[in-house]
Amino acid sequence: MAVVWGTMRRPSLSLILLVTACDPGDVVLLGPAKGAIDTPTLTIHVVVDTPYAPVGDLLGWTAGVPAAPVRVHRMTEPYTDNYWHAAAADAVGVARLADPLGGLYEVEVTRLLSDTEMAQTVGTARVFAGGRRMYVSPGAEQTVVLMPDRRGSLIFSEIHPFVPWHYETGGTEYTDAKYIEIFNNADTVVYLDGKYLGMGWDRNHDYVWSPCSETAVVRNDPAGVWTERILRFPGGGTDYPIPPGAGALIAKSAIDHRSVHPGFDDLSAADFEWGGARNADNPDVPNLEDVGLRPMHFHFPGGSGMPVFLAEPVALQTLARYVDPYSGNPWVRIPYELVLDVFAGVGDQSAGQYTYAQCLEVTHRHFERLPGPATAFADFYQGLSIQRRVLYVLPDGRKVLQDVNTSMLDFVKAVRTPGWILDSLP
Repeated sequence: MAVVWGTMRRPSLSLILLVTACDPGDVVLLGPAKGAIDTPTLTIHVVVDTPYAPVGDLLGWTAGVPAAPVRVHRMTEPYTDNYWHAAAADAVGVARLADPLGGLYEVEVTRLLSDTEMAQTVGTARVFAGGRRMYVSPGAEQTVVLMPDRRGSLIFSEIHPFVPWHYETGGTEYTDAKYIEIFNNADTVVYLDGKYLGMGWDRNHDYVWSPCSETAVVRNDPAGVWTERILRFPGGGTDYPIPPGAGALIAKSAIDHRSVHPGFDDLSAADFEWGGARNADNPDVPNLEDVGLRPMHFHFPGGSGMPVFLAEPVALQTLARYVDPYSGNPWVRIPYELVLDVFAGVGDQSAGQYTYAQCLEVTHRHFERLPGPATAFADFYQGLSIQRRVLYVLPDGRKVLQDVNTSMLDFVKAVRTPGWILDSLP
């Protein structure tokens, strides 16, 4: 793979649909249309992903998703709104972008259901969404597959991966003020006891020594998430319940970090901690146990290219293994049916900090369809974190968060709120 560098211009946009015979979501590279005499177009067909076809059938969306808002972004351009181009699909889910530049693109699609449509699904869906990265050229035809929201169980509700300048925190990168928030999106009590919190495959760029073509076997595996770094929650089975609509705050170090930098938070009231690089431990806060094949990376969690996952516990010695030919390190695969949630971020390539293009997939679309939102160094100084959107509020006031396995759409950047959920997010 290669990323296209040089002078960039903003493409003009419009919409169309072509039905492809490939499995929706597969990566397809197609050249310009043969013999075309009009303006070349990038054609996007928006359809319901195969596992969720029965829900799409209830809505009559057999040919495609009608009136689906489509947004397209060329990844070497800035992430500001001026460089995201929008259009609506037609009655059979077709979108056409006129005269696009070639290169690496990402497409995101969100389709909210009307009250009538929600009734047609018997309350099983309120939104369909999805996205993917793709290499395109003028005349290319691509398919984007959507899934409905799901109530699920434990999900990530907030992730704070940002840090200040090194010189502001003693000359080294201070990562101990990072935190993760987990939320119970189900209708029943869920116990955190024994659950896994870990990092998935973290080399998600097209490096010369580790190209995307080589790492695809672990990055894009529908059978599970590959990992070498895992933390385990304490407890004997029912020690740490999370009621419906409640959450748990997990700090890297459960202390007041404001003495290190005024932009940090007081995390001394966190529910759990996993251990800071400076060994700042709060004896009153339960610790996660490091059970991975390698110790947890000090930078965990990262804002770009490091999938973070939640999973049910499993004996690691029973899992499939993969030996990374670049490092020689072994990895294990957490099976699909045990993975509860995955978050993956993305960095702004236009800032010039990425020499190598990003791979098309961070994980298989079963777990993550499009990473995001894009992070920038200035996010720390704006007091931001990455937070999951509220999809709707139940009559009793309990929030239900959006979960369509698409971080770019499920999450937004907002002012940090460790320990509580904002009523609404943009």
